[in-house]
Amino acid sequence: MQNSVLVGILITLLSKKKVGLYELSLKYEVSSRTVIRYIDALSEGGVPIVSFRGRNGGYSILDSFRLSSMYFTPTEYDRLIACVEAMPIDEIGVSVLDKLKGLRKNESSAFSSSVDKIVIDTSFSPAFENKFNALSRATKNNQLTQITYHDKFGLLSIRDIEPLKFVYKDNVWYIYAYCRTREDFRFFKINRISGVKLFDENFNQRDYCLDTKTLNEFLKEREHIDLTISLEAEILAEVQEWLGEDSLIKKGTGYMAFASVPYDDFLINKLLTFGDKIKVIKPTKLIASFSKKLDKLLKYYNTL
Repeated sequence: MQNSVLVGILITLLSKKKVGLYELSLKYEVSSRTVIRYIDALSEGGVPIVSFRGRNGGYSILDSFRLSSMYFTPTEYDRLIACVEAMPIDEIGVSVLDKLKGLRKNESSAFSSSVDKIVIDTSFSPAFENKFNALSRATKNNQLTQITYHDKFGLLSIRDIEPLKFVYKDNVWYIYAYCRTREDFRFFKINRISGVKLFDENFNQRDYCLDTKTLNEFLKEREHIDLTISLEAEILAEVQEWLGEDSLIKKGTGYMAFASVPYDDFLINKLLTFGDKIKVIKPTKLIASFSKKLDKLLKYYNTL
């Protein structure tokens, strides 16, 4: 049993919510049976690993065992990383660096209630950017705002809100606000806002707590799937930008990618942008939805 593989599997489990047996086998170039032996060794060593059976099964480490990425500030992480990099690098040093950089990455991507400035992506459509700019002024000036909102069932309502923070999660922009109409804090998907009106009234900001736990609780309603795809090398950079470097494994002349992603229209449309340079391996229901979309497009263009 190689210590480097054992440590690698532990780091992978610590950095992801769930990892499949096939992904671990492919990443560390060992058989599935060998991966199971490593998992058993970690369990015997006191690591609380949970096993999930079935087609979308895999392994996960209990959250209570994880070190919160918010334990250190970004500056503290950078100082720790710099100190370790200044030391002679051996196997343990590499392991420590991987862990610190992984936690630093998670901390940077986590939503922080101290953020009060945002750079607007110039690729926004004019309509979206107008809404974004208006809401940005409202959050900056604590300005009461009225929005016309379409919920997920298509129902239209007029809401008076106190905008507080922007949230970007799973390729979707939200505005977090206190809704006077519902008398509660709510997330509003900006794409579902069809109108924004700013009032002259300024509000006193209410006490609230918006951290990663709050955000994840809200987003539990969105169905996620464990995506497995194969891709050609020429679109590697695009997939890295989308799913992240940690999701990719070199396989022959191409790559494999494993990630937990929201199962929605965005995912189907995103996959279509890669054309024949990508192949969906799992799950089967995504393959079915993807095929259905392709058939619909093919029928449309055949009628032209």
